[in-house]
Amino acid sequence: EKALTDGKSTQLKILAGELEPTSGEVATSSASLKVAFLRQEFGESLDGEKALTEELASVFVEEASLLERIARLEDELSRAEDDSARMAVLDELGAAQETARKSGAYQVEGRVEKVAIEMGFGDADLSAKVGSFSGGWKMRIGLAKVLLEQPDVLLLDEPTNHLDLESVEWLEGFLREQTVAMALVSHDREFLDKVCNRIVDTEGGVTTAYDDVNYSVFLKRKAQRRAAWEAAYKKQQAKIADDKAFINRFRTGSRAQQAKSRERQLERLLNDPDELVPRPPTDKRGLRFRFPEPPRCGLEVLSARGVRHGYGGRTLFEDVDLDLRSGDRIAILGPNGAGKSTLLRLLAGIEAPDAGEIRPGSANVRTAYFAQNQADALDLSKTVIKTIEDASADSPTEYSYEELRALLGQFKFRGDDVFKKLESLSGGEKARVALCAMMLQPYNCLMLDEPTNHLDLNAVIWLDDYLQKYKHTLMVVSHDQDFLNSVCVEILHISEERKLDAYRGNYDTFKTLEEQKRAQQQKEWEKQQKQLRALKSKGSTSKAKAEELVKKQAQNKREPGARSKKQAVASGQESSEVAQLIERPREYLVKMEFPTCATLSPPVLQVCDAGFRYSPALPYIFTEMNFGIDQETRVCVVGNNGSGKSTLLNLLTGKLNPTDGEIKRNPRLRIGVYNQHFVERLPMDESPVDYLRRLFQEETYQSIRNMLGRYGLSGHAHTIAMRDLSGGQKARVVLCELSLMNPHMLLLDEPTNNLDIETIDALCDAINGYNGGVVCVTHDARLIEATNMRLWVVENRQVTEWGEPFEAYRDHLLTSLEEAMAKEDQRVTAAGLSVDMGGNRN
Repeated sequence: EKALTDGKSTQLKILAGELEPTSGEVATSSASLKVAFLRQEFGESLDGEKALTEELASVFVEEASLLERIARLEDELSRAEDDSARMAVLDELGAAQETARKSGAYQVEGRVEKVAIEMGFGDADLSAKVGSFSGGWKMRIGLAKVLLEQPDVLLLDEPTNHLDLESVEWLEGFLREQTVAMALVSHDREFLDKVCNRIVDTEGGVTTAYDDVNYSVFLKRKAQRRAAWEAAYKKQQAKIADDKAFINRFRTGSRAQQAKSRERQLERLLNDPDELVPRPPTDKRGLRFRFPEPPRCGLEVLSARGVRHGYGGRTLFEDVDLDLRSGDRIAILGPNGAGKSTLLRLLAGIEAPDAGEIRPGSANVRTAYFAQNQADALDLSKTVIKTIEDASADSPTEYSYEELRALLGQFKFRGDDVFKKLESLSGGEKARVALCAMMLQPYNCLMLDEPTNHLDLNAVIWLDDYLQKYKHTLMVVSHDQDFLNSVCVEILHISEERKLDAYRGNYDTFKTLEEQKRAQQQKEWEKQQKQLRALKSKGSTSKAKAEELVKKQAQNKREPGARSKKQAVASGQESSEVAQLIERPREYLVKMEFPTCATLSPPVLQVCDAGFRYSPALPYIFTEMNFGIDQETRVCVVGNNGSGKSTLLNLLTGKLNPTDGEIKRNPRLRIGVYNQHFVERLPMDESPVDYLRRLFQEETYQSIRNMLGRYGLSGHAHTIAMRDLSGGQKARVVLCELSLMNPHMLLLDEPTNNLDIETIDALCDAINGYNGGVVCVTHDARLIEATNMRLWVVENRQVTEWGEPFEAYRDHLLTSLEEAMAKEDQRVTAAGLSVDMGGNRN
């Protein structure tokens, strides 16, 4: 089997003999070679009013004509009036029957039923009308018709279009069992991997065959070939440039003869197509979706002066002064509960501050605010595609249905998924719809509150790439350090003193500057303490008097012409207008640990030939899995949404049992499980202390409070009802519970959601210091890299190790996402006639 990667249907039509090549010829091994062609538009050739067996039998045109002739002769024989007439009809009838016997015309009905059964149709389906079958089953009818022709060569043009996953899997298995030669066009990478063993790549009108490869191997070999080609081209071009420079420099003078010789050699090279290395074709892949171009706006986006805000008598921040300018790319950071999301809401105009003023700037500023619960604002009665079409209706850019489908494909909504109603989607899927809808409007200022929370790793990488290319104003609250390093160039940090400190640079730069600032403050505090001790040691100076003298000295040291307050804030070194004693710098620290667990004898957890599906009517999610997990395992499970990551974790914990094979666990094994649903299931009427003491009665009131404090939960939150805690605070309670369980193995499903960066760092340290096994699902690149996790990829119903560094996987994902865009573009273009712009299938 081979796959053609460019030229598509035209190439197949030439092979089928439907088009004549402009030059050259198509040679066949024999004149009797029979070629069958299943076109993309096979549905148009089906008669919806015919029964299934009647439609399948319609391929036997000559046989049907012969049988009709036999029936007509039999009728004539019954009406013949004399022996001579009867003999003439009998002779003709006998010859026709012999022809029918040799051609297999009498076996047509049996062949039709046999092929129908092979295609999965039941007895009751044989008499059903063709129009009553779904798109996937109609594909089987079309395939059955071409196979009934008993071809020597089978040509398939986009056979997976319009198919659901179960139908694609059936087609993969069916084609693998066929012995007939096949050539196909498809944009389904997984399908090509499973069906094809040869790839013919057409680029720039030139074809290159890659033998004994599937599509994935072809991509690697093509990349190797391209790299070698580019290297040879660059080397030769450098030599040509060097020769031209030599010729121009020494065209006259003592080396003119040498220059003339080089000129002749160069001319021969440039005119010899066998020696001249052609320019490698340009890689034209990329995200082709046209995001709307927002209106131009002035320099000033908004300004804030003297802003203060809080809740329930507790001030979150105060004296906030900020000028947001066009093109700024800012992250707001701070501990959980510091007011990051609150500040973003104030700047977006969602809430009004308790004090101070926030003024809009240019009249053309169009701001989009994306909240953590943005999905709650969606109309749940609409379908995915209808939601996106409605979002695009107000955009100045006109989008085709195909472009919208291509964009949805990037957010993992493909095939029939786009026709699902929002009410049937998970929280994460709704969040992706909301983010997708936001991108269709021409906003020149984006304010995003934890936009990566509900995205899988693939979607985070795509969003990261999109925001890097976004040329307008961006403010973001995020716990994802890798994401912040990529998209932001300035940090606003809400400090323990409830002030807003600004730092130029990305997150890594901020951490360095913050440490330097804290070290400088510590030195100044120590110097001040030394001065106070010296004054008080004289005996005649009281503590209050000593403090006043130190304040006065600090005031006198202020130089005229010092940097402006804004400059001081920008460097993270603002000083107070009124001289005050320097407070000892307080560092926000979170300290987590998972206690040392007992060593278990292997196998700790062994997966043996395991397969799983949710019911006999549904396809397998996993087949024949074999791997082991021990107490040294550090694994991050990655893969697309719907690939089975959560199902795998449920199989490992025993929440689900394998359909086939077995999963062996050491009988002493304790598994600690963390996921967001556990956070939601905490008893809302209990306080964190009461909850943990009820579960772990050997712990004291004070030991529980100490632990909660180390895990970053502030003291006032220890004894209040959990309904009043934020998501990040509840997550800390669950992490404390995990630690107190003293598990031998941790299974963590998106553990960084709702946690601040300091807590994520502490979680990384805890994992690194833990002697048990860890299996994690996360979109957070920082967690993966900081804990040196190996990557296990869930795809093709298997779990396989990714043997390269995380950066290579990131590059692989971006390439795959771009290919998915191209594939979705082609798929929806092909399906365009069967779906109208309202999202209704015709």
